Amino acid sequence: MAAFTAALDSTLVRDAAARARDAGADLNPLWRTMITVPDNPSPGAAEHDPEHETLIRRALTAPCVAAVSVTPADGPRIELQISVDAEGAVVCARRGDGAAGWSPVGAEALPEIVVSMAPPGSRLAAPASMTTRSKATRLQLSRAQVEQIRSAVEHGDSADSAIAALPDLDPDLRDALTSTGDRASLAIHLIPPAPEESVTLMRRWTSGGRGLYSADGPVGPLAGMHRVEDGDFFGTVIPLLQEGARIARAGAQAGGAS
Repeated sequence: MAAFTAALDSTLVRDAAARARDAGADLNPLWRTMITVPDNPSPGAAEHDPEHETLIRRALTAPCVAAVSVTPADGPRIELQISVDAEGAVVCARRGDGAAGWSPVGAEALPEIVVSMAPPGSRLAAPASMTTRSKATRLQLSRAQVEQIRSAVEHGDSADSAIAALPDLDPDLRDALTSTGDRASLAIHLIPPAPEESVTLMRRWTSGGRGLYSADGPVGPLAGMHRVEDGDFFGTVIPLLQEGARIARAGAQAGGAS
């Protein structure tokens, strides 16, 4: 099937979601944060290309969905929604104008697709190497430091200058907080055959002058981060997508055997 374009708020996508729900299918929770499902399909739903709607439905109900984005320091943001199921994968490439291109791909193509997102020469583009994290390696502002920054900003300073003025701040943490380098993010939801074992991960990466840093969970002034190997972006995203493909195949086999 050739790639096609359909914005996430388009009638085609919304109708595909509504019809999937009405047929008893569960949308992946990550997709539910990105689209609005109408109470009923639109009256013109029958006019949609059935192949396009089928592909979108595959994406929305996939057991593995990842939202991956890369924001180069000097270029446009690249944002992909990658849905992995037993048949392969569906890649939704979102653009700044709200449009989104949908393409079916083989699961084996996903590592190359992820690698193509990172700017050449960036810390994000280093060969895959996942870093082990621990409380001992956590970098984090204290509540007192957060209050110092807030007070300085309230008196007219920029956040960067307020951070730069903090005494005794860990050099790596200062580098991470003030960096204007390449950035990346991942949000992924995996649904194994036992749904109660579902896994959700949100992780962000920041390229600094001293190294690459990652943080989990939502952005916030007290969000801790870790200095990681330069290959941690690929070393995290690619294995998780490969695990998603394994989970999807296992789920399909379990369903076929029942």
